[in-house]
Amino acid sequence: MKGLVIAGHGSKSSDFKNVLTLHKKRIEKLGVFEEVEIAFVEVGSPTLAEVIDSMKSETIFIVPLFISPGYHVSENIPELIETAETSKRKKIVICDAVGNDVFVTFAIINKIFHLVR
Repeated sequence: MKGLVIAGHGSKSSDFKNVLTLHKKRIEKLGVFEEVEIAFVEVGSPTLAEVIDSMKSETIFIVPLFISPGYHVSENIPELIETAETSKRKKIVICDAVGNDVFVTFAIINKIFHLVR
């Protein structure tokens, strides 16, 4: 069983959670993963450890929804994974931050196209 966690920084604003939930629902419709969850690294809940512990998947891919592989991606996320009680019994794969993906470039351009129509 494979699972995916979209890991975001978090915010006091509900808009942030709504955006992650939108991505979660889109990915669920693709049917690629048996479980798709969202987690927050700095602010908000559920936390990354809570989500990992709640998942039944043997393999969990964590995709950091961050622009660059800074502190949260390189140090904070691995530390948070270690705090999950079940992390030793699961294969957890931390993916690269999404920021340098070519599709982010297209998303930037797409925002302009929506304005100039």
